[in-house]
Amino acid sequence: MRPPSDQTRTSKNKLADAYLLTPEGIDTKAPITAHFSQRKRADDDALEAELEQLTAEAQAEGLLDPATANP
Repeated sequence: MRPPSDQTRTSKNKLADAYLLTPEGIDTKAPITAHFSQRKRADDDALEAELEQLTAEAQAEGLLDPATANP
């Protein structure tokens, strides 16, 4: 089976493959999307903090040149 993007691209009836979002659907999906974005930002912030910590540890142990480290 082809990926959905390939199926849509080669479809003879593209309108049938269209995804229509109703006002009710927007009301339902908006908070879900906002929550997803908040989680992903929190994940990103945590990864950035971990990377900074690991970089500092590597520099302290002489494993990383502070001049070339990318904070």
